[in-house]
Amino acid sequence: MSEGLYKALEAAHGPGQANQEIAAMIDTEFAKQTSLDAVAQAVVDRVKRIHSDTFASGGERAKFCSRHEDMTLLVRNFGYPLGEMSQPAASPAAPATGGRVYPVSVPYSSTQSTSKTSVTLSLVMPSQGQLVNGAHSASTLDEATPTLTNQSPTMTLQSTNTHTQSSSSSSDGGLFRSRPAHSLPPGEDGRVEPYVDFAEFYRLWSVDHGEQSVMTAP
Repeated sequence: MSEGLYKALEAAHGPGQANQEIAAMIDTEFAKQTSLDAVAQAVVDRVKRIHSDTFASGGERAKFCSRHEDMTLLVRNFGYPLGEMSQPAASPAAPATGGRVYPVSVPYSSTQSTSKTSVTLSLVMPSQGQLVNGAHSASTLDEATPTLTNQSPTMTLQSTNTHTQSSSSSSDGGLFRSRPAHSLPPGEDGRVEPYVDFAEFYRLWSVDHGEQSVMTAP
C-alpha cells in the first residue's frame, strides 16, 4: 500500500491500528467482490470515505484530515477465495428466453345498448390447428406445451350509448352490390357503374330535411 493510504486511515482513527484495519477491510471485500481489482478499489474507497467523514464531523481528529496524499493499494492473492457473485440470480419475473406467445380471441357482440349493462367476455385459447395472422400456428407448438382446459379468465366491460361497429367478417353487406370478378367496361360517358347503393342515404337525408319524395342515386 502507498503511504497516502496508510496515513489517511491513521489520521482518521489515530496511530497504531491502521495496518490491522486495512487487513480487515481487505478480508471483508474478498468475501464480497469477484476480482482483485474490485477488492483494491473498494478498500481505497472505504478509507477515503472514512477520512472525509472524519473531517466533516468536526471532531478531535478532524484537524488531521484536512488533506491526504494519493492512495494506492496493490493486492495479490495466494489461494484466498473470492466472493461468488459473478453470476447474478435470474429474476423470477423475467420471461424465459424463447418463450412462446399464444394468441387469444375474445368473443364480441356489436349489439347496441341504450343503458349501461355488464357484459362478460371469455378468453378463448385457440387450438393448435388454428391460423394466426394467415400462418399455421401448429409449427410454433410442441407436444410438451400444456393446454388450458376449463380455464376461462373473464373480464367485465361497461357498454355505453356509443355505437360500435363489429369487426367480424360476417358484417351486413346489404348496402353494397356484389362486385363482379372482371372489370366493368366504362359506359357511354366514360364512367363505370357504381357498386355502392346510395338510395338509403338519400332516403334518410330526405326524411331529415322534411322532403316527401325519395331521391335516387344518379
